[in-house]
Amino acid sequence: MELSTIYRHPSFKIWLELACLFVLTPILLWSIKPIIADWVLPIVTVVGALCLTLLIKDRRFKRFRLTNKIGFNKRIGRTLLLFLGLMLASTFVFALINPDGLFVMPSQWPKAWLLLLLLYPLFSALPQELIFRTFFFSSI
Repeated sequence: MELSTIYRHPSFKIWLELACLFVLTPILLWSIKPIIADWVLPIVTVVGALCLTLLIKDRRFKRFRLTNKIGFNKRIGRTLLLFLGLMLASTFVFALINPDGLFVMPSQWPKAWLLLLLLYPLFSALPQELIFRTFFFSSI
């Protein structure tokens, strides 16, 4: 296969996007970590909002993927069991490695811990879900 043919292959764009998102971007961000340390959550939130806007404007995007209640109802039991198992296992391992640090944050900084529990999913986990799963796989 000629080099010019590879560039025109439909999967080339997807592999290039994958490499940029999951290889080049993390390397770039790691190299400028001291500069952007305080800006990570705002950057992720803005990029997530941008991806959501692009998805909503895309006529080919199936909007049910944003709120798939049927798929959610099918998987919620298994997901909760998996979460519970992984949570208990990670707590156990952390207790073995660093027993003094196990519940430091909730006991010493309860307000910060509650803010983390409430805001992290909205401003980090949800935007990452939009960027790295919904947006990326909608382009395939």
